[in-house]
Amino acid sequence: MRRFRNLLAAVALLGIPLAACEEATPPPPVGSIVGQVAIEGTGIDGVSVNLSNGNSTTTSGGGNYR
Repeated sequence: MRRFRNLLAAVALLGIPLAACEEATPPPPVGSIVGQVAIEGTGIDGVSVNLSNGNSTTTSGGGNYR
């Protein structure tokens, strides 16, 4: 019985570090957004394009942004 108790204690102690290891959260996917701002088919320069995460850019020639 004592041998079983010692074995159980050893297994429990070995399991603690494994239980403490969490799987790392993967980083969010990275992508790119491209487009064109146009009125009646004509690209508009100098338009600010703002994303909800705080990033922004301004359209260049032909209303294009990247």
